[in-house]
Amino acid sequence: MSHIIGGSAFGRGDALIDTTDAVLLDGTSVAVIGALRQEGVETVIALELRGRVNHATERSDVLYLLNGEGAADIISQLLGVAHRANPKFLNELLERIGQLP
Repeated sequence: MSHIIGGSAFGRGDALIDTTDAVLLDGTSVAVIGALRQEGVETVIALELRGRVNHATERSDVLYLLNGEGAADIISQLLGVAHRANPKFLNELLERIGQLP
């Protein structure tokens, strides 16, 4: 199983990455769904991530269900790590996002 071992949210070079069973992402799909709750319908984002398992021919296809907090957590962490990696990388990422329909 793959893991991020150690490290910190704002660290650089302080984590060990085990890529043994990492998935090499080659496809994503998203949809908005409604989850029936006692209080009414909650908006949920369905996020499907697909790819080939590292060093193998098998594939992985996992569906994640995210509420607003979960989606915000993923987005903020991706933007944060993009900026820490290189501010130019973040700018290029934001330009690409700006070109989306």
